[in-house]
Amino acid sequence: MVSKANVIAGVLVLGCLIAPMFIIQEMTQDTEEVASAATATVALGTIIRSNGRNILKSTFMSAVRTGLRAVTRRLIRTMLPMLLRLFLPSMRTSTIQNLDALEKDFPQPLFIGLGLGVLSLTLSFYGVVLWHPFLEVGNFATGLTLFTLSILAGLNLVIHYGVMAWAGLKYDVKTSLRTSLDGMILQAYFTGALSYLPLSSDVELKGETLNKAKCSAMALLSLLGISLFMDTVGVLLGWVILELWAAQLLLYTFVISFPLKPLEGSDIFAGSRLQWGGVFTLVLLTFLLNMPETFYAIL
Repeated sequence: MVSKANVIAGVLVLGCLIAPMFIIQEMTQDTEEVASAATATVALGTIIRSNGRNILKSTFMSAVRTGLRAVTRRLIRTMLPMLLRLFLPSMRTSTIQNLDALEKDFPQPLFIGLGLGVLSLTLSFYGVVLWHPFLEVGNFATGLTLFTLSILAGLNLVIHYGVMAWAGLKYDVKTSLRTSLDGMILQAYFTGALSYLPLSSDVELKGETLNKAKCSAMALLSLLGISLFMDTVGVLLGWVILELWAAQLLLYTFVISFPLKPLEGSDIFAGSRLQWGGVFTLVLLTFLLNMPETFYAIL
């Protein structure tokens, strides 16, 4: 017999997770509002990812009680445990609650985190473009293979971590990268919703608050500069591959600039709201002015 909790879970998942994706997809069909629709999709994705790490660490009832107290902030924390109860009945709550201890006792090696992250982003980009009903792969890739573009999308994670590690050395901040199960699940969810949002991996910082803010700000501005440099060189030399890679990196930078944990924007926001506002404004303006129109379809 289906319990009331299961029925409620199904209704909430359909109404709060799946329905908004279709609504935003319909919004993107209007070319005059495509930029605002794309920004809304990215914002929704970053909010979901910011709470993703906590999703697998709570029981059903505690998550529901938390959600009732603060629905807006804890919506996704409530959703995924419900899904696990519906479709993975063999998973025990004790296993979920011990994820933190397992992560501390067995830290993820860098090459595994990078490998899983690159693979997740590559498959996600490939799936979104391939299955999107409003895109023709040939026109989107403009002479390149979709496989090549997908690999470039995954390699942005390597660029991201490399820049963060470099900035960390400058500001005495320790950097680490983790691609967790919840991140890959959420990446797969957005892929199924035909929305490419690079949110599978977390680059974590340890150090003083102000140093972390400076490190993240330098990293974001560096990523933005690399994107603009690649785009400029691509336009001047007629190298389409650089133009498309620059667009992918710009999208990546925009997503991680939001002030939501565990994204880099949250570290800047914690150190200085004014500094975050300046960095985010610069990233946002670049995104709105320089992002190719074809990319809005995959958001």
